[in-house]
Amino acid sequence: MGSQVEPQSSRTARKPGGPQKAPLSVIAARLVQEALKEDASITELAKLATGDAAFAMRVLSIANSAAYGPSRDVRDMRTACVLLGVRGLRNVALGIMVSDMVPVHPDATVLFANSLRRAVVASLLAEKVRGVPKDEAFTVGLFLEVGLLSLAREDLPRAAEIARMPAAHRPLVERAFGLLEHARQGAAIATTMRLPPMVIEAIEGHHAAEKPAAPLASIAWAAERVAAAWEGGDVARVLEEAQKAAIAVGYPEAEVADLLAKIPELVTAVAVTFQRNVDEQLDLDRLADNARAQLVELNHGYEQIVRRLETLLAEKAQLADQLAHANEELAKLAATDALTRLPNRRAFDEALVRDLARNDRGVAGFSVILIDIDHFKRVNDAHGHPAGDAVLVSVADALRRTLRAGDIAARYGGEEFAVIAAGCALDGGRAAAERIRAEIERSVTVCPAGMLKVTASLGVAEMRDSDRPRGEDLVKRADRALYAAKAA
Repeated sequence: MGSQVEPQSSRTARKPGGPQKAPLSVIAARLVQEALKEDASITELAKLATGDAAFAMRVLSIANSAAYGPSRDVRDMRTACVLLGVRGLRNVALGIMVSDMVPVHPDATVLFANSLRRAVVASLLAEKVRGVPKDEAFTVGLFLEVGLLSLAREDLPRAAEIARMPAAHRPLVERAFGLLEHARQGAAIATTMRLPPMVIEAIEGHHAAEKPAAPLASIAWAAERVAAAWEGGDVARVLEEAQKAAIAVGYPEAEVADLLAKIPELVTAVAVTFQRNVDEQLDLDRLADNARAQLVELNHGYEQIVRRLETLLAEKAQLADQLAHANEELAKLAATDALTRLPNRRAFDEALVRDLARNDRGVAGFSVILIDIDHFKRVNDAHGHPAGDAVLVSVADALRRTLRAGDIAARYGGEEFAVIAAGCALDGGRAAAERIRAEIERSVTVCPAGMLKVTASLGVAEMRDSDRPRGEDLVKRADRALYAAKAA
């Protein structure tokens, strides 16, 4: 089977107009999946790895890297596979997959350098921490920025912009841009690849405020802080945090300075083994000299973040206004009868409860008027439901014409309507009811069946100060009065 990894000459080419995505190695992906199986055989894995000469050369180059494992000079692929073992071969394949995620473009060098730096630091820390194999630490370190590498394949300028920010601030920057934090994105990618839980935990927690308890996760946590010393911010402060983090995971305090001194050269060397380039890696002395330029770049970056946050806040305020308006419209729709455009029964009931409460506070009383269209069923039976609907609309219009300010009219259900006549005792309510009855009787409904006229019966109930009925009791009294009117 041929490999999908292109030759080195094509890997360094660029498509006009933008970054070129390096194809992800199919053999590396297959190796990872096969190596994760419980019955994985080094013989079968070696056969798969040696099936493509270009891929085999990449494996040998990485396996011989001093940052990856014990110093070796293995030139035979089968021997390398035996020395690496199942886990080691899986980790080499994972490293190749991560490197292939980096777009081929000058802006991508900062992303790959950041990833390699964490891998190198993790492998160096693992030399002094029991229970964490060096190759496992290297692979986890390489995966810490895989969330950003994933973004880079879709939006390289944005990913590179984030990668140039101080390491500790990147999660905040990602949130400001509305992105999933790279630690969570990386953990999701590792989960999709079915990597071991301890690897996923290490990736997800490398920005945690406190050092994790698990050895591999603590290595990832410390690698993040040590690597951050090369990535902007207050150089003196981040160096101090780097030293504290290394010591916290068990690295001898007396050797921390030597650890920091090794990192730039190793990052450059390991980049060569992955057949990729990185920018010049500064030593600690030159980092301090470069602090002023970093501060200028940092301030520029923060200006962009502030502008972005201002835009987000403005968009949030606009969305809040739109949501409030939409909620108002929904509330109106929920309280409005679709046919007559009058308030519906739910809105009437709420208004009745409100007016009862106002009456309890000494506000002037009111009357409830129920209206029922006489012989409405005959209209539907004789002229059809469209004519019946037209009559209902006509009655609603008659109610609007007779209402005073403060009165509420609603479609109560079917051919029934209800009115709250504000500030009316029983006599005032009866007078209002008579105006409504007369207006309905005068009204003419124009419909496909011709011109129709209807009458209505009404019942009135007064809210008296001497009693405190519930809303439903008041409606029942009005309903009894309505049926008395119909029977008259």
